[in-house]
Amino acid sequence: MWGSWIGIASLGMAALVVWFVVRHLVNRRQQRRGLVPQEILSIDIAALPLKSPADRGVVLEIYGVPMVIAVLVLAPAGRGLSLPTKTSMAQFVEHLVPDLMAVLTSHQPLFRRWPEQLSIRGFVHSVFNNLPLPGDRGRGTPWCSIAGKFEASGQQYLAALVCRADRPNTLGQIEIKHPGQWLEVLRVRRIHRES
Repeated sequence: MWGSWIGIASLGMAALVVWFVVRHLVNRRQQRRGLVPQEILSIDIAALPLKSPADRGVVLEIYGVPMVIAVLVLAPAGRGLSLPTKTSMAQFVEHLVPDLMAVLTSHQPLFRRWPEQLSIRGFVHSVFNNLPLPGDRGRGTPWCSIAGKFEASGQQYLAALVCRADRPNTLGQIEIKHPGQWLEVLRVRRIHRES
């Protein structure tokens, strides 16, 4: 009887050791490839500073609702791709929607570069999980998020925005299903002040 218990315990310990060794090897491989652990991708939306879309020279609208961009996430879609350097970033983000760089300059969002993503759906799912909105996925709150792919210089990239309005709305989480949809959802409007 004791012999069988010892055998079972030995098998359990061996399985546990194998699991730890495999986990260690996977973590080392991810670090060598430059993959970022999930906890670094997460952002506490509730801890972000509250900014108002009012009183700015440029306004971003999502389905007609004025918003302030609180977070911008960019990632390459596929292996071996990388995001452009800081010096060419202005021209790069204009592929999402014209005049977006003016909005980013005005709103000063938190910016995150994510590692290369092998799946567009996986990226969208990861964004919505790692940047959780308050309430029912943002519905009924001032917060919304939008994520999907876009094209720049013949390559596919991924982008996500977390935005805040002055009032609660029903926008929630919006998935961009094709690159042209960014222009249907987002609109940049410049405000001309009278002197």
